[in-house]
Amino acid sequence: MYTPPSRALLGDLFTARRGRALGIYSAGTDLGGVIASAGGVVVLSTAALSWRAAFVPLVAVAALVTVLFVLWNREPIQRRRVGLEPGATLGRLLATPAQRNLIVAYSLFFFVVGGIITFLPELLIEQGIAEPLAAGFYSLLFLVGLVTKPAAGEISDRFPRLGVSIGTLVLSAVGVVLLLVLGSLPALAFGTIVTAVGYKTQFPITDAVIMEAAPEENRGGDLGAARALFLGANALGEGFVGIVADLASYGVAFWALAAGLLLSAAILALQYRRD
Repeated sequence: MYTPPSRALLGDLFTARRGRALGIYSAGTDLGGVIASAGGVVVLSTAALSWRAAFVPLVAVAALVTVLFVLWNREPIQRRRVGLEPGATLGRLLATPAQRNLIVAYSLFFFVVGGIITFLPELLIEQGIAEPLAAGFYSLLFLVGLVTKPAAGEISDRFPRLGVSIGTLVLSAVGVVLLLVLGSLPALAFGTIVTAVGYKTQFPITDAVIMEAAPEENRGGDLGAARALFLGANALGEGFVGIVADLASYGVAFWALAAGLLLSAAILALQYRRD
């Protein structure tokens, strides 16, 4: 429930550089991933600490963030009844062919991301990489995101957002293919970085595109509905890779994910030409 209003608030505050603001914001997810990985290692390697200890700083940070929101918020805080109209929101979100194309393309992207994020270490292990090293490659996704997301937001403010999105979707597909066809450790590291640069770029662009297509008074609701669809697709992607890996292999599943990235880019390219 936190994500849509926080993004909508940033969209309201930063209209000229919306992509940059959303890129910096979404990079927090990757920073959290890096910190969580380091914190998990510390907790698990310290006999005196239980797994519950890892949640203490999370509670403290959540309390601090709440206080800062109250102190720094530029808008009045109101308490009033709000009627939910999911049918109207979904109808508005899918009102035009252009909007439907965007929703389909980015839903497909989130489907692919669900598979990549969940099963990249398993793919690397299947290819003969030791489990600790595969975990290290996985952490590259978060490290790359810290740099890529703000930069991607800035670039999408300067150039057409869909054009940037199309190019980096293709780049991400290339990265997945490199992971599948190359075997050396440096090559796999390079493929991981290319994959991450390509797909991490999409997050600030997706939010900005959805918000800019929504009416100002319904921006939060439309973004929330779109993200609900995207997260549903994300979960389906995890299930898809798991099933295909059981029936065939992780390699086969990731070839399908690469095709999904290219299909998403093709849908956006068609829409970009129409626009």
